[in-house]
Amino acid sequence: MNNLATLIAQDGSLLQDCVILFFALICARYAPLAAQYQPLKLVQRIADLLAGKVNRSNRPNNQRQIAGILATLILIIPIVLVCHLFISIAAFPWFFKFIVLYLCLPELSFSQTARIIQRYLHQGNKTKAREKLAIHANYRTDALSEVGISKATIELQLTSPLYGFMSVILFFLIGGLPLVVAAKLLRQLELSWPSYHPQFTTFGALVFSLNRLLFFIPKCLWLITLALPLGRSPFKALKIELQSQQPNNDVACHSLGAQLLNIELGGPQQFIHQDNITRVARNKLAGTHLPNSSAILLAEKLISPAFYFWLILTMLLPLIWFALKWLQHM
Repeated sequence: MNNLATLIAQDGSLLQDCVILFFALICARYAPLAAQYQPLKLVQRIADLLAGKVNRSNRPNNQRQIAGILATLILIIPIVLVCHLFISIAAFPWFFKFIVLYLCLPELSFSQTARIIQRYLHQGNKTKAREKLAIHANYRTDALSEVGISKATIELQLTSPLYGFMSVILFFLIGGLPLVVAAKLLRQLELSWPSYHPQFTTFGALVFSLNRLLFFIPKCLWLITLALPLGRSPFKALKIELQSQQPNNDVACHSLGAQLLNIELGGPQQFIHQDNITRVARNKLAGTHLPNSSAILLAEKLISPAFYFWLILTMLLPLIWFALKWLQHM
């Protein structure tokens, strides 16, 4: 009993963080905040407005790159510093951590959205499906066909758990709340300034490079946990992640999804920037079949084992840690 009390005194903060993280995950999964109230959406809108002011196509590339660096620092550093300050001075830091983690996990509820989109498509109501998808997509959706809606939904299904769940777990346990907030802000900036869009290739170069480095390990782990339960090799997708020269950080996840589901993903996207519609080409990731509403359900079945593996691991991690420490003290 004395050993147990000593362990709790020494590592109680780890146990508390794991409990906070677990309850934040559960709340974000089953009681999500409406999209219009999500702070990360506000950050994305501010990033769009800022880019519209300083990212001018008639400026030299070096000026646009410097403008992108300054815009990134302006949007990230103050918010991260404020979060760190609040943790330091809050009377109940555990409550502040819970709230911020909950707000950093909006993608966790996308599985519910995907089922709603699938149901609309099954009913032939493409208008409602497009409207629902538009809340989560960073590009124009009002002209998408059923195949296009299915592709976009499946691509979000493949990446949402990575950026909105697994990476949050790893970053929180490794670097605490400031690292989680910084990573989520960088991801939002990447959605606002996609590097494969010619308008943002130079302006968003820093964000693209930081995200490629920051999410490399979580992405590799996510690719492995997607492929191995099906007895498939993730090495092709890992090779793409290591060697790809495409200015798209999601191509490895989409490629593996297309391979495992045997469907076509990728293809062009349309963006609205300053009232102008721009069609941006993306490589098609070839599969035998074009996706439809049924493929959305297959994608959910593909992702569920990996999601629950990481959720269970989050619960077991403190128990494993305390068990090892207990054995060490015996």
